[in-house]
Amino acid sequence: MNSKFIKELIPNHRFSESKCPNEASLVDFWQMVWQENVATIVMLTSLIDGKKKVCLKYWPDQESIYGGLLVKCEKLEEHFQYDYRIFTIALKHGRESRTVKHFHFTDWGDMKIPEFLDPILDFLKIVRHKTSQKKVPNTIVHCSAGVGRTGTYITLDAMLDMAQAEGKVNVYKFVTEMRQRRRQSVQVKEQYQFIFDTLVKNFCIGRTTMTVKTFRMALASLKRTNDETGETYLTEQFKKLEEISVTTSASDMYAAKNMENKSQNQCSTFLPGKWYLHEIILDITQTYIGYSIPSGQIAYAFSCTLYVYRNLPRAAGLASSVWPDQVHWPGHSFPVTCTAKSK
Repeated sequence: MNSKFIKELIPNHRFSESKCPNEASLVDFWQMVWQENVATIVMLTSLIDGKKKVCLKYWPDQESIYGGLLVKCEKLEEHFQYDYRIFTIALKHGRESRTVKHFHFTDWGDMKIPEFLDPILDFLKIVRHKTSQKKVPNTIVHCSAGVGRTGTYITLDAMLDMAQAEGKVNVYKFVTEMRQRRRQSVQVKEQYQFIFDTLVKNFCIGRTTMTVKTFRMALASLKRTNDETGETYLTEQFKKLEEISVTTSASDMYAAKNMENKSQNQCSTFLPGKWYLHEIILDITQTYIGYSIPSGQIAYAFSCTLYVYRNLPRAAGLASSVWPDQVHWPGHSFPVTCTAKSK
């Protein structure tokens, strides 16, 4: 197995940065789980990324034998951005059995970062809560290659521990030492920046996710006035939001700033960036419209209505691209149904 245990970097923790198992290493993977007495597996990759198969489904839906080990799936909870499974693992010809908890974050593409900060923070806290005990269990963390997303997750977990124990963090030092043990941990600049953005969100704003049941009570608390500042907590939260909001760079707005498109921008102050720019083909000559659309997560989570007006000749193969069977957002693909048409 292409795996490396890290135990010196994080007190009381024993993480293994691991590559996703394939057909050749499947039995070895489960053997490592048994041999190293692993109690938790954190998976940070989908089985398929775009059209490419990046990870083998190495667990059973019910039960299966891997070498000399019998693995049973005892529980499955499916959530919006993660799945939670509990396995029992036992020697095929023995009495001893162990429990392994499997946490699968399902919305993180290869060489990329999660689209939003809250889901990964919530996921970290769920994993920590469900595995909290006096003796921290041996944990395998893996993505596809076992470096970029894996290193990013381990760094975030370590910094949360360091902040709690020492009141400070040192991302650079930790990543440097982790890379001495496994090269390319935290693989791209965006993942390194994501670590800082996530920590800012956690330390400066805190958890903002609210359940439906507690929403009314939480909103009432936000509307209360902070005696020290004389402002409501809601106002303070918005000011923090303004401080940490990312400003779209000029290069990201290349299409909106193109001379031939400037006249179509309703406001020169707010321009769509490349991540949220969506091109609608209105006719044969016009390929740009200055507006932004919700991200894939928002569009999928909520019912969005899209009105498309077209007057497009069936020429140059364009007709087939206008009405696809699937709409593709970054990291998402879901069917679109035409409910009405008018001419």
